[in-house]
Amino acid sequence: MAVIHPNHGERMQTQSRLIRLTALAALAGALLSASAFAADPKRNLAVSQPAAPTVERRLALVIGNGAYDVSPLRNPVNDARATASALRQSGFQVTERINLTQAQMREAIREFGDRLHAGGVGLFYYAGHGMQVKGRNYLIPVRTDIKREDEVADQAVSADAVLQKMESAKNRLNIVILDACRNNPFARSFRSNAQGLAQMDAPSGTLLAFATAPGSVAADGSGANGLYTQHLVASLKTPGLKIEDVFKRVRVAVKRDSNGLQVPWENTSLEGDFYFRPGSGTPAALAVPTVPTAPVADHTAIEIVFWESIKDSQNSMDFKAYLEKYPNGQFADIAKNRIEQSLRTTENETKPRKRKQ
Repeated sequence: MAVIHPNHGERMQTQSRLIRLTALAALAGALLSASAFAADPKRNLAVSQPAAPTVERRLALVIGNGAYDVSPLRNPVNDARATASALRQSGFQVTERINLTQAQMREAIREFGDRLHAGGVGLFYYAGHGMQVKGRNYLIPVRTDIKREDEVADQAVSADAVLQKMESAKNRLNIVILDACRNNPFARSFRSNAQGLAQMDAPSGTLLAFATAPGSVAADGSGANGLYTQHLVASLKTPGLKIEDVFKRVRVAVKRDSNGLQVPWENTSLEGDFYFRPGSGTPAALAVPTVPTAPVADHTAIEIVFWESIKDSQNSMDFKAYLEKYPNGQFADIAKNRIEQSLRTTENETKPRKRKQ
């Protein structure tokens, strides 16, 4: 005789909901992509697969952290989204992640590195808090509880780890952009007075770009974007510029607008040419794909569609289905809270009421 676990029925219902909701979200995401593709083919060139084997594949991981418990930042999320959009228009397949914990950052970097092994051009962009400790640079995840300087290595993500992951892929060209030179939010409890990020050497075939010079601090910005990313996005969209000229333009503009207080800095060991947006004289092998192909599935968009379909649900199993599909998703914390609220409501409803005397 088969023995049925008491949670078997609930698990089956959750899996059934997961399958149904995932299918609906994927269909909606595909329809959105197809609609945008049909309405504006030129816009979709940036997210299409290369039309010919002579055109290099372009992959980007874009992270924006701003929701810190200590010293939150307003602009990194906007900066990440603006940069991701500009990169998509330049032919990059972009993984865009917002407000990541340490575990989520490490997982995103690991997946990115694995995809780079297939070759092509890799680009890593990070906006958020960053700091140097004993000459090493660290990117700060959200939900950190750093009390002392010796805790940074355990709770943050080493910038060297990003470089090592990209270098091990042995692809032709890598680009690392760090808009992470804000004030150290934990400086009061640190012995060191080091500001900004430390100088880093670029591995072979790599360009490192910093929002400001080593040891200096960049402002978060008073507008929708930080000063550095504002000019970076504008330069990325300018056709016919070699990569070195893109960052030279950014440096000149940021230095001008900050009255010399912020001077972006790069370190490069590139040997070949690269264009984000090719001009009329760009070699064919360095061009962005020019033949529309089927849109690439946007997993972030699918997750958002999934969430939108359940966010007003009163059934906790919808949120359990979301967490099973996206355990580290953008709305994971909200989903967990909704499940807890549902449990509390159920407990209150099932409690025996006291009879009135």
